[in-house]
Amino acid sequence: MPGGVYVHQFPDRFVATWYRVPHYYYGGSNTIQAVLFRDGRIQVGYNGISSTQSGTLVGIAPGNGAAGRQVNFNVDSPLTISGTQGVYEWFGTFDLDVQFLIFSPTGPGGYNVSVKPLQGAAAN
Repeated sequence: MPGGVYVHQFPDRFVATWYRVPHYYYGGSNTIQAVLFRDGRIQVGYNGISSTQSGTLVGIAPGNGAAGRQVNFNVDSPLTISGTQGVYEWFGTFDLDVQFLIFSPTGPGGYNVSVKPLQGAAAN
């Protein structure tokens, strides 16, 4: 499969893959996949990130100007966020490569957030 952006719709999930896509400024080759599950789970996988420079922002927010909570996903997870709060990491050096960042819904709009190695999480 040549580098590019690919999307697939399945009965239980939507998958978007940025495969070997260069960073808009730094170039390189970056592979990221976001999976939105019908049950509300969100899974973001990183596998081959060459653009690890300062300034990378990763997170989730409910919108409407919600406050964000800055965390270090590899240190602070697992963690739970409310449905009115965003959560993000602003990286000095990107350290989520070869990992999944997983957001599992808690019911009232919030999420349990965890980080798992690529081989340790199932992309059902």
